[in-house]
Amino acid sequence: MSFGFAQQTPQTSSALYDPELHLFVDNSGLKRSWQMNRVLGLPERLPRPVLVADKPWEIGPQRVIFNYGGFGSVIYDPEYKKFRMWYSVISWTGDTQAAPPLMCYAESVDGLHWTKPSLGLVDYKGSRDNNIVYSYLTDGEVHQRYLFAVFRDESEKDPPNATRVLDGFKPRSV
Repeated sequence: MSFGFAQQTPQTSSALYDPELHLFVDNSGLKRSWQMNRVLGLPERLPRPVLVADKPWEIGPQRVIFNYGGFGSVIYDPEYKKFRMWYSVISWTGDTQAAPPLMCYAESVDGLHWTKPSLGLVDYKGSRDNNIVYSYLTDGEVHQRYLFAVFRDESEKDPPNATRVLDGFKPRSV
């Protein structure tokens, strides 16, 4: 069994949020069970990463792509019929002045092959021709972000506005 959506046909949004479907990671949601075995699928390690640092703002002696623990998200968006990823580019040394943290965007039709479209949102070294959605460096000051998680709000009546961000940051002096 393969892990993730990459080898499967993406489900529609309503199927992903069906109240009759449950993920049983423990017995807390079961009243009783019989002739049942819990079987976990094994993740499949790919020969190379599906997302690599290949843009000037991602490459450098202090840069690393980071998408873990509230610092990024991957969702399937039925409106776009694509997987959408928001990921961090951070300084692995912690030197935020030399390499300010960035939030970037990528998209994929299969979850394996990703493109990084130019969004024109954030200036990076004099150009907006990039996939950066947010820079921690504003007005010469670095702001530390504690959360940047994107999700779809299925209760939103206007589908193009269903993408939401949980976002918290605290100004910090460096």
